Amino acid sequence: MPTREFTVTNPLAIHARPAAQCVKTASAFSCESQVEKDDEQADGKSILGRMMLAAGHGSILIITTEGEDA
Repeated sequence: MPTREFTVTNPLAIHARPAAQCVKTASAFSCESQVEKDDEQADGKSILGRMMLAAGHGSILIITTEGEDA
């Protein structure tokens, strides 16, 4: 299960456009994707889930993938 940690460097945080780009990229793969911030988890292929995490500038996101093409 590959896991990576990322820090949000965009001063505008993760708003709708970057969240949509992340979901579009994640959806191109058949593996499952989870995004975690401060012990809250969201489906990596759900724009609403990513937006609900409210990842502001400086937030640390942990992305975990599991499956065939993880």
